[in-house]
Amino acid sequence: SARLVGSEMCIRDSIPTAPPPSPAAPATVDVAALARQASARLDLPAAELRIDPAPADNEWHAGAVGEQLWLWTHDPGPQTTRVVEQGVEITLAATPGPLRIDTGDHTQLTCTRTDRLVGDFHNQPSPSCGHAYQTPGRYTLTATRTWQVQWAALEHTGTLALTGPASHHDLDIIELHSVLVPNR
Repeated sequence: SARLVGSEMCIRDSIPTAPPPSPAAPATVDVAALARQASARLDLPAAELRIDPAPADNEWHAGAVGEQLWLWTHDPGPQTTRVVEQGVEITLAATPGPLRIDTGDHTQLTCTRTDRLVGDFHNQPSPSCGHAYQTPGRYTLTATRTWQVQWAALEHTGTLALTGPASHHDLDIIELHSVLVPNR
């Protein structure tokens, strides 16, 4: 339709126009899969195994058959980070869990806590994580820690279990013999 306004003529277009195109709908994102990918790249500290009494502190640089060894690590504390995976920001909070130790003599330990030896020893067993070897030899101890990783992204949350990097510790175990020498 047309109408005259002043000395100008306005023509009103009566042809319906299509609505403007809508932005592309976001592709569905598997947030849990992205969280797994991101958590696989976490730089979790290795469980650096310590032994008390420290074999390096004695003249043989070894442990002894039957000696109660206390196995422990420093507590790494929680590890928190934010990463972007395929354009999605993911918050990861990793909490250290149990320490698993393969003592090299077919013994597997799972330690929920570790205590460091303080004070007099008197060959007492560790209250939390220890071992006594029964046969002399060279043993490789392997320690790993399980981590609970909580993640959050795009209003989704979840928990994953990860095994941190392993640490290895070689240990010589010797047999000590007592010899009684008469006084002269």
